[in-house]
Amino acid sequence: MKKLGESITLIIVILFSFISSILFHEFGHCIFYWMQGIPCSMSWVKEFPLQDLSVTQYAIGSWGGIVFNWLLLVLLYFITIWFYKRGKHSIVYFLKALFYGNSIVQIMYALFIIKGTDKTEFIYAQNLLNLPSFSIIIFTLVFTILMLYLFIKKMKIVVKLVHVGFAFLVLILSIFLVSIVENYDSKTNWHKYPAVKVGNEMIYNE
Repeated sequence: MKKLGESITLIIVILFSFISSILFHEFGHCIFYWMQGIPCSMSWVKEFPLQDLSVTQYAIGSWGGIVFNWLLLVLLYFITIWFYKRGKHSIVYFLKALFYGNSIVQIMYALFIIKGTDKTEFIYAQNLLNLPSFSIIIFTLVFTILMLYLFIKKMKIVVKLVHVGFAFLVLILSIFLVSIVENYDSKTNWHKYPAVKVGNEMIYNE
């Protein structure tokens, strides 16, 4: 019963981290827009530039969320290892969950894009630097898996079949959770923000 309670607590913390990582992703978009002098706001799962943009400005803003999630994963990795080496197990437990939650966000984004979900921001980000198609997604997926491998090795975690099943369960719950949050967000918040033109190519938040 104790292990069940710990597993439920871990799932809740990971899901909390998952939502926090999405917010951090959207905040990254906002930061990159603000750096260009473009007013921007955000809801739970979407950023909203508040004026018409050039294609380049939109592409730079698109990089914000991508870069911020990469940085967050690296930051959580080093902070968790630092506390682990100092025997701060209660803090490490929470930080591990945050690391897993951010990893799930990265993997989920990659899988959604590969499946064919809206990949507009990634296309514009790639085009800005003349990168090959799917290069950002492939890098994100490989980078996240590598960070997970290094994390497991550093933390001396012995991976068992039950851990794989647990990770799959959390991934499914995360996808279910984000669909609920996105549905709620789109109905209650998105209409509050204006539709803006991105060059002559598209309307954002149409």
